[in-house]
Amino acid sequence: MKEEYGDWEIIPRRGLGKIRFGMTSDEVRGFDSIYGEREMRIKRTTTYEDFEENMGPFLDDMDQESRESIRKGLEETYKNKEVIYMEPRQSSCLQLTFVNDSLTEIMAVWELDTLTCKGENLFDMEPEDAVKLLAKALGETPLAKDQEIVFPESCIHLWDFSQTYRDRVRFLDLDEDEIERTILWLPEPGNGERDFSGCIKVTF
Repeated sequence: MKEEYGDWEIIPRRGLGKIRFGMTSDEVRGFDSIYGEREMRIKRTTTYEDFEENMGPFLDDMDQESRESIRKGLEETYKNKEVIYMEPRQSSCLQLTFVNDSLTEIMAVWELDTLTCKGENLFDMEPEDAVKLLAKALGETPLAKDQEIVFPESCIHLWDFSQTYRDRVRFLDLDEDEIERTILWLPEPGNGERDFSGCIKVTF
């Protein structure tokens, strides 16, 4: 029996609602009535030097491991001559990334009040409750480092749901903390080998 998903349901490693990883930009545009129209197509830089020049101010806040991960990914991209486009859909708070016209990444920001997991709205609930829901639905223990929580097997990344200090994870509070949360998911791990040795397991 074919499993049915809501239009805004995260489908780990497969897509979102009716959108599937591997679709072309034109195929995704067939669902613009649901997910909004793209405002533009942004060609992403494919060398670390270009990235460094354009994103210099943001690099100051990155640790060395994050910089090296980005460098490895961009070097791999450049070597393979991949053409990468980002398509923001501001009306629905989504950003889609295509590599060689194949959907490879979906990102949603906190203003999207319809993103769900098992029918529950992820951005409407407290950050800790959202992570608990995903952990139960995915059957996977999340890992945390700095301001990121990741489900490695499911290729789902969450930012600004928590902060990690040494070996302690503090979940942010919707009422007390000014937070602009982000969720990103992929069909497979991104370019460059990610070292999770510095992460800690999140337990509830």
